Amino acid sequence: MSFKTKLVAITATVITTFPLTLWAETQESWGERALAIQNSIDHDAPLAEATFPGTHNSFANNTDDDYINDALNQARGIIDQQNRGIRSIGLDLHWSSDKVRMCHNNLSWSPCVENFTGQRRFRAYLKDLANWANANPDQVVLIHIDDVDDKAGKIDDEIVSYIASHTLSTDSGVTSHGDYGSNGCTKLPVNTLTKSKVVASGKNVIFWSNNKCKDKTTFNDYVFYAANGVEDVNAPDKLDTYGTAQTTLHRTKDATTKGTNDSNKPKLKPSTVDGFLSAGLNIFEVYGYSATGSDWKSSGEYPIAAADMVWTWDFNDSDGNGTYEPDGSGNCAFLSPTTQRFRDASCSDTKYAACRRLVTDSNGTRAYNDYIITSIPTSFANAEAQCLSDGADEYYFATPRNKVERDALVNAISAQGLSQEDVWINYSKNSGRWVADIGEADDAMKALCNGGSTANVCSVIDTYLNRVQ
Repeated sequence: MSFKTKLVAITATVITTFPLTLWAETQESWGERALAIQNSIDHDAPLAEATFPGTHNSFANNTDDDYINDALNQARGIIDQQNRGIRSIGLDLHWSSDKVRMCHNNLSWSPCVENFTGQRRFRAYLKDLANWANANPDQVVLIHIDDVDDKAGKIDDEIVSYIASHTLSTDSGVTSHGDYGSNGCTKLPVNTLTKSKVVASGKNVIFWSNNKCKDKTTFNDYVFYAANGVEDVNAPDKLDTYGTAQTTLHRTKDATTKGTNDSNKPKLKPSTVDGFLSAGLNIFEVYGYSATGSDWKSSGEYPIAAADMVWTWDFNDSDGNGTYEPDGSGNCAFLSPTTQRFRDASCSDTKYAACRRLVTDSNGTRAYNDYIITSIPTSFANAEAQCLSDGADEYYFATPRNKVERDALVNAISAQGLSQEDVWINYSKNSGRWVADIGEADDAMKALCNGGSTANVCSVIDTYLNRVQ
């Protein structure tokens, strides 16, 4: 069974469903709906090519615990953040009053203080996380553990007790288990591990830390070590050039708090987030996610909300009835030439189609940002065949996995003189859920190779299939 088939089967059980048409929808509610759909578009991509909307110091909020303003990073509880599209959570853990707790370590004599720095227990969040993970089996969330101190064993005990059944263990499908140092830490394999592989294993939570390996504990069996796999950057031009093999997750974090306002200016804000998306930033650790009060403003802007993170679906209310995309017009998606965003339409419509190259040579070297557009308009059902015909079996009907690829597709459309044309992308709704084919290796490609095709991908098809199966 291919991953896409598995995903349809899994997501059919998810509690949250979306109506075909949403009338009088606000941009805030549209943003949360669109981001929830978008978070699955990169399931078949290596983590280093995926996008994770996230929050910095996710625990520092007055919904879950009590903090003074100068220590308040978030406006909403952690599970509320996740329900609004956040998929990367940052936790500072400390041993305080004989318990593992989440708080700011501001005081040397007592790391966690009620009504000041917060003192909520780690296990309280893990219980909530287990319920969320159970209700959202197709959604993968990264949990960054920081400030482990010397209590890795205690942290591990709670992971094992409350969330192990949903947590990707460090030896699950990973060939390099225990590759870092004598203590057995496993590097987070960001260039080979995919969300789909995690979900296919029955898991959807990944813990990682940039703290050193902890001796004589099973901490290393459930927490990956960053080991240069996660790199912090503070501007889009600091990211590695996207278009070569991606071996690093890039993260930008904003430690801005409600109390500091303009004294600690955020890097991630509505006016800058698009630049970070276009540069291929993976992990966005924003402050004050979806906060609306004016006291959360910094540098004259409200914090980032869900709508700011959406690079896929169209928010243009062109018909004036208060609806946003996808609006129920059909079960297949296309790129609009006017807004360069996705819209849904009837699959029986005839449009040009986007085709992506997977490898560049018989050695299986990955191709990046290499798109062509079909020579003629086609139905959605025939788009794959037309891509293969026009691309000599080297180009496959595909969907951009991130905004970098969407921008590359827009450039390809322009280069072929089709800037006024709708272009199909391989994105369709199955069993009520939008499922993307990003042009990675799948069973259809293997069948093509078994049928005698001499396409470059055929020499490495099994290796590439291992990414998603």
